[in-house]
Amino acid sequence: MKRFILVVPAILIILHVSAQTVKGPDGGSMTGRAIDQVVKKLMDTADVTGLCIGIVTDNRPVYIQAYGYKNKRTSALNDTATNFYGASLAKPLFAYTVMQLVQEGIIDLDKPLYTYLPKPLPEYDAYK
Repeated sequence: MKRFILVVPAILIILHVSAQTVKGPDGGSMTGRAIDQVVKKLMDTADVTGLCIGIVTDNRPVYIQAYGYKNKRTSALNDTATNFYGASLAKPLFAYTVMQLVQEGIIDLDKPLYTYLPKPLPEYDAYK
């Protein structure tokens, strides 16, 4: 009986998340269920074993979901706490973030980075 009591809230949470409407940064929206269908289709097409996605709108995570396996050989399912190796994927993500800051006028590509700091870099404890 205890398992049943624990499973019901989990099912209700899953149904709520999959039925929620997620608004994207472009103003469009999709339900969690529609996002799941697209992601699963893309995973099947590209033969991807597992991945996690996060959609951020207005500086808040609005949708976080894990798909597939973190270790297919052992049938260990992926979850939102799974660590993935980013390899060189971090570089274009960083470049995209920088370009967003440039577009918003927060930073200037022609201005040296050290000019944005209140004190020289070696004076920061974490730098040492």
